[in-house]
Amino acid sequence: MALDNFHPSVANWFRKAFDAPTEIQTKAWPEIQKRHN
Repeated sequence: MALDNFHPSVANWFRKAFDAPTEIQTKAWPEIQKRHN
């Protein structure tokens, strides 16, 4: 899952606050983590 690359505290907060990432978040997060924009 896309959240696996986030700090555990952030990933846990996201999982509690939202049902799932949006499609665009799922696509964007790996690129952001590679420092692409």
